[in-house]
Amino acid sequence: MKTSVKYQHLVRVLLVTAWLISSAATANEGERPILSADAMLSSLAMPVAGVPSPPREDATDLKFHEFFKLPVGPRGLEATEKLKSLAGKRIRMVGYMARQEIPTAGFFVLSPLPVSLGDEDESLADDLPASVVFVHVHPPGDKPLPFSPGLLRVTGILSIGAHEESDGHVSSVRLQLDPEIVQALAAGQRPM
Repeated sequence: MKTSVKYQHLVRVLLVTAWLISSAATANEGERPILSADAMLSSLAMPVAGVPSPPREDATDLKFHEFFKLPVGPRGLEATEKLKSLAGKRIRMVGYMARQEIPTAGFFVLSPLPVSLGDEDESLADDLPASVVFVHVHPPGDKPLPFSPGLLRVTGILSIGAHEESDGHVSSVRLQLDPEIVQALAAGQRPM
């Protein structure tokens, strides 16, 4: 079995496990699971080993697992040399737009996994993984971008370091989204 096939299988097993745990955790509370069965099946059908189109020539690929040094040391999460070297440069990432209960105008969260943020009852104690990107749009506008399920490919200028967002979250990694992708997302199109 090739490495990429093993990786795809492992990712699928982890996604199904997460869905099962989510379903079991919410069954007694009468809530819907974070991922519906339909969403889980559609995400299993998506390719996980790459992106069909080549990257823009002026953008460097950055993956979520390349954000922080592993294992985590006594000082907590530390940025990798790759992440530091890409600050201020155009990068390209693939991830999932986090579904927000109360969407915020001006940015959205890009995550390595499909996640839902329950802003009302969880507030800042949400289930976001450590390696997420706060994707900023310019101009911010007064309406949030519509939610786009499934994998998204985004490009823009990377910035790093602690920054308090308008919703109270403190981001470590941010992306100033390219204008053409902002337009596509605002029109309900998927930039993939």
